[in-house]
Amino acid sequence: MPAKPSWFHRLPGILETLRATENLPYLEREAIERLFGVRRRRAHQLMAAFGGVQVGKTYLVDRRQLIQGLERIAAGDPFVWESRRKAKLAQLLEEAHQQVEGRKVKIAVAPAPSGQWPPGVTLHPGELRIEFDSTAQLLERLFALSQAILRDYEEFQRKTAERSASA
Repeated sequence: MPAKPSWFHRLPGILETLRATENLPYLEREAIERLFGVRRRRAHQLMAAFGGVQVGKTYLVDRRQLIQGLERIAAGDPFVWESRRKAKLAQLLEEAHQQVEGRKVKIAVAPAPSGQWPPGVTLHPGELRIEFDSTAQLLERLFALSQAILRDYEEFQRKTAERSASA
């Protein structure tokens, strides 16, 4: 798949700007450069692609014609696909950013003796209680609890089922 133009992700803003400039029937190269964020040569290429015309020494593109061409691009599958891809990427980056602090936490793991719950953890029918002095200690105890459950799932299941059996 060919690379997308550098201005592709800014297409909605470009269209919004073009629609807001109704008093300009034509755009010159400099306006295209600023609008699309491209250099002189690419501005000329874009103008030619959207029906630009030479008027004396000035190259112009009809604003309405440019809008129509950009709207066709915006409605096309490549733009829709790229917009979805960018949105998904932004979502994944945001999720990763939210996890950065949590991933920095180091949990000290000391396995509890077999048949015992980690210190500060009590399990009664219908209730799990974890006592802790800090966030790190809570995370350590939650991890140790998960490991204790893995070691003796039958005991965990028996303790959690006692409430329903006694009811």
